[in-house]
Amino acid sequence: MTLYKDIAKFASSIVGDDFDTKMTVKAKSKCCSTVGVTSKSVIGKDLAVTGALEAKYAVKGTNFSVDKLSLDSKGKLSCETSLSDVAPGLDIGLTRVQGSSPSTEVSLEFKQKQFHADSSVVYNKGSNALNVSSSLLGKTHGVSVGGKGDFSFDYKETKTTAGDWGFGASYVGGKFGVVATTNNLTSHSVYGMYTCTDKFKAATELTCTPGEDSASTKWSSALAGAYVCAPNNTFKGKVTKTNDSLSFDIGHKSKVAKGTELAAAVGYKVGESKPHYGFTLTIA
Repeated sequence: MTLYKDIAKFASSIVGDDFDTKMTVKAKSKCCSTVGVTSKSVIGKDLAVTGALEAKYAVKGTNFSVDKLSLDSKGKLSCETSLSDVAPGLDIGLTRVQGSSPSTEVSLEFKQKQFHADSSVVYNKGSNALNVSSSLLGKTHGVSVGGKGDFSFDYKETKTTAGDWGFGASYVGGKFGVVATTNNLTSHSVYGMYTCTDKFKAATELTCTPGEDSASTKWSSALAGAYVCAPNNTFKGKVTKTNDSLSFDIGHKSKVAKGTELAAAVGYKVGESKPHYGFTLTIA
């Protein structure tokens, strides 16, 4: 089972992954059998450089782990911890962020064979509200149905404010998969995926955000394909049409050596003077 937020991942990963527009370098290492350290540097479109140092640690003989201890270049320190199988299928998480906007998050995740539920409560320092997010996804015979809901509870004024919500359904069977989702009934998406051969998959995405009239309604459609030309090499291509704009992207992902991967992409939006490009290099 997967979380509701990943209901379209079988198709959205083909359409969206590995088309980088930033330059990212990750260096991973293991200090010992249970400690992993990652150094990450990112160069954005404006050539601004950001970075982070991350570590994770699993306590041997227990279900407790530090999933991520991170310090970024802006001084933000975050720590994500989890305790798995507190009860059959139940995991508990605690995340603390220190920096310009300190926050604390407590999360619950419950996994069973035919459904997956999760919920989190976030408190931001200086706020009088608790932000709650929950989702549920059920699956049977290749059909998945689920939804999500967010709300904010002001404990000083004892007032609850509704936030984002949405629901969706998917079907995956054999070589074919399709999913439809809506968010607040103001944004609608449909994804489709087809496994043409063992080496080639195609996926499509159609998104609509209705406006007051046809002129203000936003449409976006994308068609992408992924071809595995060798065990460690994958080529991808994508065409995206958004209202009056048209763009083309190609990407390549390769496992250079054990633990080392390079994903690079270049794209062009019709009417722009320069192409966009990016890459992610992971060294381990």
